[in-house]
Amino acid sequence: MSAKSIAIFALFTLFSLTIVSCRNNPEIPAQPVVSFSNDVQSILIGNCTQSGCHGNKEFRRFSLTTYDQIMASGTVIAGDSHNSNLYKAITGRNNIMPKAPQSPLNDRQISYIYVWIAQGAKNN
Repeated sequence: MSAKSIAIFALFTLFSLTIVSCRNNPEIPAQPVVSFSNDVQSILIGNCTQSGCHGNKEFRRFSLTTYDQIMASGTVIAGDSHNSNLYKAITGRNNIMPKAPQSPLNDRQISYIYVWIAQGAKNN
């Protein structure tokens, strides 16, 4: 093989490995199960119910303080993270939430919510 052929082969191999290793979404593990009460609820209460937003009685749209309120709001489609408005809101696909002065959720928090919804958005 010529040096040019070896270089092309190496470049093709590197390109193929790069494509295979890219992931657009978090992998959804079967275990451990993301728990609403232990993982998700604290994220939502700590970030989404502050400053008169989705936990305040005067806020007219919907509350995100309990499982029943979240599911009744229609913002979560169990098993379908990408089409759930909650996921769209926290990832900036709609208007990024939470709004200032609150900080956006970090990648870990977003992953917990993504996986919880993908695992069926159970009340666990």
